[in-house]
Amino acid sequence: QQTSSVFPSSGMRRIEIENSVLSPNVVYALFENTSGNGFVTCARTLNRGNTWGARSTPIAAGTTQNRYCLMLGVHPTNYNKVVVGAAHGRFQYSINGGASWYSGPNTHADYHIMANNLHDTDEFYVGNDGGVFRCNWNSIANPVDVNLGYHTTQFYAGTYAASGNLAFGGTQDNGTHSVGSPQSQIGGGDGGYCFINLQSSNGDGYWSSQKGYVYRRSNMTAGGFGSYTQISLDTMKNEGVSFIHPYAVNRANGNHVFYPTRKGLWASTNAGTTFRKITGGATDIGPFYAIDAGLSSNPSVYYGGSRGKLYRINNAATTVGGLGHSKLTLPSVISSRTIGGIHALSNSTIYVSFTTVANFPHVWKVTNARGSNPIWTNISGNLPSTLPVNSIAVNPHDTDELFAATDFGLYVSDDGGNTWLKHTAIPNVEIYQVHVRASDRKLFVFTHGRGIWSCELKPAYTIVQVRARRIGTNPSPRLQVRKMGNANYTGLNYFLETKTISSIHSTTWHTYMVIFVGYVPIEHIRVYYDNEAINRDVEIDWIRVNGVTRQSETAFTTGTWTSSTGWNWGFKNSQYLHRNGYFHYVLNPSLIPYHPSPALSTFPAPAGVETDADEATVFAPQLFPNPVQDQLYVSNQFGTIEGATLAVYSITGQLLAQHQNAVLGEGTDAAQRLDVAHLPAGVYLLSIQSSDGQQETIKFNKY
Repeated sequence: QQTSSVFPSSGMRRIEIENSVLSPNVVYALFENTSGNGFVTCARTLNRGNTWGARSTPIAAGTTQNRYCLMLGVHPTNYNKVVVGAAHGRFQYSINGGASWYSGPNTHADYHIMANNLHDTDEFYVGNDGGVFRCNWNSIANPVDVNLGYHTTQFYAGTYAASGNLAFGGTQDNGTHSVGSPQSQIGGGDGGYCFINLQSSNGDGYWSSQKGYVYRRSNMTAGGFGSYTQISLDTMKNEGVSFIHPYAVNRANGNHVFYPTRKGLWASTNAGTTFRKITGGATDIGPFYAIDAGLSSNPSVYYGGSRGKLYRINNAATTVGGLGHSKLTLPSVISSRTIGGIHALSNSTIYVSFTTVANFPHVWKVTNARGSNPIWTNISGNLPSTLPVNSIAVNPHDTDELFAATDFGLYVSDDGGNTWLKHTAIPNVEIYQVHVRASDRKLFVFTHGRGIWSCELKPAYTIVQVRARRIGTNPSPRLQVRKMGNANYTGLNYFLETKTISSIHSTTWHTYMVIFVGYVPIEHIRVYYDNEAINRDVEIDWIRVNGVTRQSETAFTTGTWTSSTGWNWGFKNSQYLHRNGYFHYVLNPSLIPYHPSPALSTFPAPAGVETDADEATVFAPQLFPNPVQDQLYVSNQFGTIEGATLAVYSITGQLLAQHQNAVLGEGTDAAQRLDVAHLPAGVYLLSIQSSDGQQETIKFNKY
């Protein structure tokens, strides 16, 4: 134990100690003030602590939160050269043993470590919340950023754009960023929760910073700082918030913002222009660490936090203040645990995860959550029993497919949580949030230390479309679409399932569709000629599998079968199916070059649709909103399509509704409206066929 009259007798907390590598008898000690406001004393010994002397205190290094961030380093051969870093972006340095201090370069706030390069003793590295920087005592004003390829960004939370690979995330002390294209910083400070208004055509969104500050940003998908408006009120924040404070934006209506405090829930239905308090009073019921809104125009909102507290308010978009909220009763095994994640699949079904480090089930599904008697089901399966789970995501197209963001990487279940498998492609790192974008089944993983990861999930259903026409004497030739049983190109020799296209009756081009349950790779699909006939009775233009189109004459091989020789490979440039023939996707595209259709202006034509540069219209339908509650709008991106047929199918291929002679114009005002309010919640297919036989199928979600 070392004592000295220069040491403070009280008012100190953290002590940082560092010696000189080649002069180990020389040791510096820096004493943090108890309040975290600067330093009490800086001391040095030249004789291994037998005696100590006071040095001047490097106040300018930082005056706050030194318990969290404090750096002390000594030159390995010249012990009079010392560096000190704390909360400020500029570290302090001394060249006279701490008798006086100078301001160094501004690298980044919150210093934690200094390391000398013993092969070049004038070179040293500093580590702070901005990463690693190389410095040199001979040019100390010119540090070098060495973070390229050092992927250790710590994301607290994140979200995704309406389409594409663009994601957004709030980071530890490095602001909020768009990641993808464009890649840029959007906000400063400690970034937090962020959202994109999925219904906004301008890519509007929200981002937040530490201590409950929330901002609205127009055209957030464009990247950059841009102009923004603070929407969090001091009245709200003064009710008690967390350092990284959660809030929720309704996925069905991006103008709905819900903000919990320790004393209740605030709501806005106009993108944060105004807020009203809809639950709670003066009593402290927090803190809250998780919140989500059901996918609805008037959602139930769930928010939870410490000691098993979980609250619900129904009809949160229209409820008036003072009605109070309902506190859900948790099973006893989790009634005192901390809720870290809530995912509202709908108004009445939610998933709740817990972050307490203890031996208990950490993942639960709650049905009838909107009612008076919620049903709690443990879906933790074989997850490690003490592992904190920070967030849960559900594939809305296949609700048995679950994703758990844990303190030790990503876990995946494909059977509703009965069994879990650790995803080996994601590092063993804390993951704070995970999301699945409903429109295209894209998974986004936000790690606290290894950046953002994403991938496309396999579809729960495989849609095969064949564009064909009758050309022979057979009045109604048939086709079969077969799901094969082996991925080997030459070994696809047994059938798992067959779907029949009963009658190719039209002599003009027409698109036919079949649906297989589960994911089928395109190379496992064969299209067969089904019934006996002579000559060339069917011509096929293209075959599309889950939106991937290949024209028959360039990317499919043909073949025939005889009893004496079995299967025989045929021509690779044929559009025609012969007796007992089939088309099969070529696995190696380099063997048969694929030439897409010509482009019109600067945008490509849809694959398999021939266009002419003088034409003003391209068949490129789109629908919105998706997910939809009642009214679905169908438009065309380039020109107006008249006389179209719209057909709504169940995911198993059952025709549910049809609209003839639809007119699909450009933009919202010229879109064809479809009333789908009567459909139960679920996944559906909309088939859009033009009068000349062009066809597109788009999946949509009804809530």
